[in-house]
Amino acid sequence: MTAYNPLGRRATARENAQRHEALRAELARRKLVAIRGIGEHPRNPWPGEPSFLVLGISRRAARALGRQFEQNAIVWAAPDAVPKLILLR
Repeated sequence: MTAYNPLGRRATARENAQRHEALRAELARRKLVAIRGIGEHPRNPWPGEPSFLVLGISRRAARALGRQFEQNAIVWAAPDAVPKLILLR
C-alpha cells in the first residue's frame, strides 16, 4: 500500500513524503505489521513508490485505507497469498 501520487497525479516530493508518513502513522495507530517496500513495475516508466506490505489486514480495511489515501487501486492477498489487484475507483 502506498500514499504516493493520489489518484494517479504526480505530487511533489514533499507532499508524497508527508502522505507516506501519514500512512505510516495510521498503520502504527492501528497496530498493523507493515514492512517497507517499493512498488514498481519492471517495464513501466512511472517511478517506484515507497509503500508498505501490510500483514493481516482484511480486504475491507485495505480498501478503506486505500480510499482514505486516495489511491486508484491496491494489491491485496488472502491467506492463500495470491495477489489481487483491487480497483478503488
